[in-house]
Amino acid sequence: MKKSILIKTALILFAFGVQGVLAQFEVGKQFFSPTYDNQTVVLTEDYTTDDVSKPQCFEIAAENFTLDGAGHTLRGGGSGGGDHVGCKPRDCIPNITIKNLRMTNWGVGIYGPGWCDGLLDSCMIDSNDGWGYQVGRDKNENTELRNSTFKDNRGRAMKLSRVQNIYVHDNEIIHNGYNDKDPPTTGGGIDVFTSLSRNNRIENNLFENNKDYGLHIYGGDLGMPKLTLVKGNLFKNNGVIVEDSDSNTFIDNTFDGSTSTIVVSGGIENVFIDCGFVGWTALDLTVNSGAKVTFIGTSFEGASVVVSDAGSELTVKWHVSATVTDGDAVVEGAAVKFYDKDQTLVAQDTTDAEGKIDTLDLVAYVQDETEKTYATPHSMVVTKDGNEIYSTTVDLTENTHLTTTETAIRETMRGGIPAEFALDQNHPNPFNPETHIYYQLPRSSTLSLRIYDIQGRLVRTLVEGYQNPGYHTIVWDSRDDRGRAVASGVYLYIMAADEFREAHRMVLLR
Repeated sequence: MKKSILIKTALILFAFGVQGVLAQFEVGKQFFSPTYDNQTVVLTEDYTTDDVSKPQCFEIAAENFTLDGAGHTLRGGGSGGGDHVGCKPRDCIPNITIKNLRMTNWGVGIYGPGWCDGLLDSCMIDSNDGWGYQVGRDKNENTELRNSTFKDNRGRAMKLSRVQNIYVHDNEIIHNGYNDKDPPTTGGGIDVFTSLSRNNRIENNLFENNKDYGLHIYGGDLGMPKLTLVKGNLFKNNGVIVEDSDSNTFIDNTFDGSTSTIVVSGGIENVFIDCGFVGWTALDLTVNSGAKVTFIGTSFEGASVVVSDAGSELTVKWHVSATVTDGDAVVEGAAVKFYDKDQTLVAQDTTDAEGKIDTLDLVAYVQDETEKTYATPHSMVVTKDGNEIYSTTVDLTENTHLTTTETAIRETMRGGIPAEFALDQNHPNPFNPETHIYYQLPRSSTLSLRIYDIQGRLVRTLVEGYQNPGYHTIVWDSRDDRGRAVASGVYLYIMAADEFREAHRMVLLR
């Protein structure tokens, strides 16, 4: 064995049941099926090499295999590219686990072409020349990355291409993307891209001081990734770029620091809900290239907001809730509807046993590259058994939440059938895994109620046929017509009865 290949010999504990066998480790070690199927290999020492001629330190192609670093380090000799890899899980071998291992100073810390149904847990991936973690084949599915640190990687912390149902959570992603190339290349935290990337979750991570971005979801000529859920993350002194990507949802993320930015360039149906800003007066929000983005429950007072290019549109909404009372008594089953200035129905719900409606979202304003159009005031109409019992005007302001509206009942309730057709907003929304859909019929009608995905494909037929007049409720269990659970995302439900036709949007968050 050449000294330049193996600077330090490591020992691996290879466990067969309760038996333990010690085996020497060589650079380029391969753990292949069937010998290593259903086995665990535990490192007993650190390993170091300065030989960059070998393509990888470990190569894994065994089912249900675990590589446990036991807190040890794989240290490479650096590389000008991605051919020098700390660990390489092979194509679509199910259930490969890598844990408790540090991979540092390689071209790429982990390169997992087609790594599916895998787990990366409690690892340190730092100071690699290119990416900390890279995947990029058509079968990158169902892998979980958790409780790990990605730090000081000179390219990006993660490059996620063609990934589906990837769950990235509770990681620290710190100071990535800084390199000494001439000129310096773009880099940062996590990249998610290509049209095959969809239904991924990025939750409860710390993105701190990454160079060009904390998170970048983009398509370009490679097609549009879709339906990424970004929830509960903290972005400190770095931000988010959404570029040519549709239907991504950002919930309860915090942007902290003077260099926090959000750029939405192209793409539609991207929604930011209840995102908070610390030091947010320095926030830069840019919407361009025909992008359409909605912020719900977020104030931009004092921030730099730029909407540019034809077709670009920023919509800002505020949360509205209400309690319907009759004197001191709450009113159950009252329909509360909000209409915009053009008397178009924009939001509705039915009061529960405590007289409350779910939180609804009303448009405060819509801004394009030339002007800001205010959608306030809104009118609120409350009905019970088809009879109007109260109405008022709700005047939203640009930077204020309307939290609770106490609605007094001024007339005696009267029985009867609904006076008109109506389809109410589902409750709860967002939901997991069930939601209720409410509708009313003023007369006997032939009715259809169907659910479609955001691409317009039929998912589920809930009702098809003749129904009597009255108030109706149906539950959707987030399954399609074949009984299969559907993925997180935005769905439409459409009701058609006689001449009546109406549609609403709902969000499934698994």
